[in-house]
Amino acid sequence: MAISPAALAHIREAVTSPTVEVGGILIGSYRDRCIDVAAAVSAEPTSVGATHYVRSQRRAQQALDLALKESGELLHGYVGEWHSHPGSTRPSWTDRRQMIRFSARCPEPIVLLIVSTTKRTLSKWSVHVYERRRRLTTNAATGVPS
Repeated sequence: MAISPAALAHIREAVTSPTVEVGGILIGSYRDRCIDVAAAVSAEPTSVGATHYVRSQRRAQQALDLALKESGELLHGYVGEWHSHPGSTRPSWTDRRQMIRFSARCPEPIVLLIVSTTKRTLSKWSVHVYERRRRLTTNAATGVPS
C-alpha cells in the first residue's frame, strides 16, 4: 500500500482526541496489486466513543460520491477504511467482521488502516488487507510517516 501525503494529512487533521475514535474511507486506485491511497475522507459516525467508531453507510457513500465528483477523473474509487484506536493498532473483532463483509462486495482487495493515537498525535499505524471475505496480510505497527 502507498499513501499520499494529502491522505495522511487529512487523517492527522481528523484525529482531534487521543481518547475518541474517528474514521472514514480511503479513495484511490490499484496498480499491479498495489493499493494506492490518494485521499482519505472522514465519514460521520452513527456511533462513536473511546472504544468504537461506527460510520454511516449512507454518509460514507455521500462523501465518496462528492470526493469522486470533485476530483474529476483523478480518483478511481473506494479502496478501504481508516480509523483511529486510542493506543492500539490491532483491529477489533468488529473491525475484522466489517472488513470481511465489505471485501465480499469488492472486486479488488481493500485495506483497513488503523492509526493509534497518543496525546492528539498519531504514533503508530497498521495496515490490514482483505480480499473476498478473508484477511490476506497484516503489516505490523510502524511509526507514522512525517
